[in-house]
Amino acid sequence: MHSEPTRKIAQVAVTSLSWVYAPNINSILLVVMEKATDRLLQQFGVMWGIEEKREKLERMLSEIQDKLGDAEERQVKEEGVKKWLAALKDAAYEADDMLDEFNLEAMRRKAEIQVDMSKKVRSFFSFDNPLWFRFKIGQKLNDIVEKIDKIVDEGNKFHFMVKTQPQIKDRPQSHSYIDESYVIGREEDREKISSP
Repeated sequence: MHSEPTRKIAQVAVTSLSWVYAPNINSILLVVMEKATDRLLQQFGVMWGIEEKREKLERMLSEIQDKLGDAEERQVKEEGVKKWLAALKDAAYEADDMLDEFNLEAMRRKAEIQVDMSKKVRSFFSFDNPLWFRFKIGQKLNDIVEKIDKIVDEGNKFHFMVKTQPQIKDRPQSHSYIDESYVIGREEDREKISSP
């Protein structure tokens, strides 16, 4: 067993490292947005009757994303904005965890459908029960939507400006293939190389 001072030092080191390597709120929100718009989640959201809440989450995250640039700039000078961003980050992590759970269950259900697990008998009170899961995930989704909705309302007090985030443009794909019709003036060299 480690002594109490050693444990505290380890906790401080882990906390310091996690802060240094923690992703910024923008990258977290992008991941959550991507998960919230996943096609499989949309399909099961409709089947499970929670699509409306999933869509609301998607709209709120998009609205936050539009104003995030201004908020991130202002957090340096305004403590309230910094605390608001911290609350938003916590909620984004919660949403990420909930969407992971939702996606995992959706993939599991899709696999069951494909394998025809209709012969499998489940107890109604089992955690494996689809009705229980729908209720549980629906409640979690509702809670996170309400939480983010409150955070958005609090953020509206700061009157953030809509700032577009810089878009990272993909470079064109490069390859070593050359269309010979575009090569001019190398006919003699080509003949020398290709003739025996």
